[in-house]
Amino acid sequence: MSPLPAVRVTSPAKLNLGLEILGRRPDGYHELVTVFQAISLADRVDLALEPHPGIRLQVVPSTLDLGPPGENLAVRAAQLLMADLTRPPGLRIRLRKQIPAGAGLGGGSSNAAATLAGLAFLLDRSLSPEQLEDLGSRLGSDVAFFVRGGCQVGVGRGELLRPVTAPPDFWAVLVLPDIHLSTREVYGRLNLALTDPGPLASLAPGSLTRDGSVGQVSNRRSGDGRAGDGRAGDGEAGDGQAGDGPAWDRPAGDRRAWDRPAGDWRAGDWPVGRPLMIPPDLWGRLHNDLEPVVLGLRPDLRGILESMKRFGARSARVTGSGSALFAVVDHREQGRRLLGRLTRQGIRARLVRTEPGGCRIEPDVAR
Repeated sequence: MSPLPAVRVTSPAKLNLGLEILGRRPDGYHELVTVFQAISLADRVDLALEPHPGIRLQVVPSTLDLGPPGENLAVRAAQLLMADLTRPPGLRIRLRKQIPAGAGLGGGSSNAAATLAGLAFLLDRSLSPEQLEDLGSRLGSDVAFFVRGGCQVGVGRGELLRPVTAPPDFWAVLVLPDIHLSTREVYGRLNLALTDPGPLASLAPGSLTRDGSVGQVSNRRSGDGRAGDGRAGDGEAGDGQAGDGPAWDRPAGDRRAWDRPAGDWRAGDWPVGRPLMIPPDLWGRLHNDLEPVVLGLRPDLRGILESMKRFGARSARVTGSGSALFAVVDHREQGRRLLGRLTRQGIRARLVRTEPGGCRIEPDVAR
């Protein structure tokens, strides 16, 4: 008997190069704008059809606790994709984890996107990237990003995406503390009264009002300024082709493109999927509104950030809702030196590079 179809999907992590929380939405989520960037740190998702019905989840290493299988985003993605099948096949999902949970790197969301893409391939369902992104947005705020990956600006809850033209190429040192931070808790401790619209706010749909609200977003300075239930994504947001040279503040395309009226990129309809050019001077001014909250919960992380800045990193910050930190370096060799210094201090870290795409099916494994 020939083996049933199987496929392997590479499932990358992401960084939030910048993340701004613009306010509260009527649905209880947070309105945000973020710049997602896929990186080379990745999980591997192996999917295999089985003759017996049901979904079996296996996590490697087996000692890793990702919670009840029924709540795992990869399992939920498979259930969603097969919901309209009269007799859905059995499915085995094996997650080979490299991306730590609770680090703000989007591992669970990436696994969900990988499962959607891989299972659609196995079932021979011709779903466009747009259809996969729509399915992903039903599962989590940043699942849609991992369908295409690369570098994209996300607005709304992070699920409305536009690719960045001339995205930055860079190496980064990624610090992976053995700390699990709850996205819900981080958002719950965010005091919107203490944050002001930053450079990314100008890229969000709708013109900003004087009080910083966007479209139908409630006034961020009203009430006690505390976030609600923290349900908004944190922006939770292989071998890349990045070069060795410094590129972090390289001009992102032709400056002349920014001679157009500001209304062109503040349009209320936010043309999803249309490439977006980020002003060259914006890259160096990005920040993360959640970083003060994360450092308040874990003051020990502040010393690591400061150490990386003193070493000469181009920038260093928290990604998403933490606990992971990243430092952008000028070139690979500088990254290796910083990695060595951190390792000698007993700090777990990885050298990573930007990835031009998202979840990808490995053709030599698919059958």
